[in-house]
Amino acid sequence: MIRRTIFTWLIPIIALGMLGFAATSLSKDRSTPKQEPTVMPMVAQFAHQVGGLGMIEPRSENINISTEIQGVVRDVHVKVGDKVKKGAPLFSLDNREADSQLDAAKAMLESAKVAAADAKFQLSLFENVKDKRAISKDELSQKRYAYKLAQARVKEAEAQVKVWKTTLSRLTVGAPISGEILRINIRAGEFAQAGVLRDPLMIMGDTATMHVRVEVDESDALKVTSEAKAVASVRGYPDRKVDLTFVRKEPYVIPKRSLSGDGSERVDTRVQQVIYAFDNAKIGTYVGQQMDVTIESAPEPEKTPAP
Repeated sequence: MIRRTIFTWLIPIIALGMLGFAATSLSKDRSTPKQEPTVMPMVAQFAHQVGGLGMIEPRSENINISTEIQGVVRDVHVKVGDKVKKGAPLFSLDNREADSQLDAAKAMLESAKVAAADAKFQLSLFENVKDKRAISKDELSQKRYAYKLAQARVKEAEAQVKVWKTTLSRLTVGAPISGEILRINIRAGEFAQAGVLRDPLMIMGDTATMHVRVEVDESDALKVTSEAKAVASVRGYPDRKVDLTFVRKEPYVIPKRSLSGDGSERVDTRVQQVIYAFDNAKIGTYVGQQMDVTIESAPEPEKTPAP
């Protein structure tokens, strides 16, 4: 009986306590502390300026390496970060079939040369006959045509040798320019697909001088001139600034599509791309990083009030 009485009063007391705790929590100041922005904005650099978001790229732009002939990769001759000269081998495909075909073509060439030499000898015998009545004109013509046919087959065999030599050379992909290997998406034993790929087999570029490709809103495009000063800072690090040198303006205005850097997002805004060069040794950036760019512009003319 006593135990039942205790439970009868205990449950309401606990409920009142929890209700009081909830009321006290709601009455407290629940203001959230001030948070710093994830990406610090860049401080204004000029009295009149145009701003834009830039993407770092090599002077040569990114070169997506592919192969003309698909096949299994036999060797990868470079690694990420390597500096290579133009023509240096990057990776090689399996060349056993091409080697065999080249050997067969060389054998056919030797056979054709022997046949041509024999045809030439036979023709010389007929041409050197002193008594022309001993041979007919048809027989002499046949020997001459046989020699010409043998010569043609030699040229055909030589062409086949060149074809397989070219094919063999194409199985080793070389560097199109002197530059740095930025990314490798292929390894020995994997199958290399020919053509344009979503993930290139390799990416390289000339990083001796770095460029930043800036997207300027089309409404501000006319304010950007080649003589205007420009400053860039690494995205999120406004103190890491570097002066820019004008390279060129792309003459074609395009829809803005690099909001996240992968080119998949699209909006109605159109932009003009402006390319600047900078000394990467001063800030140590990487290809693909974003930069906040400010470009000096002339002050806008004052609008004359309507009468």
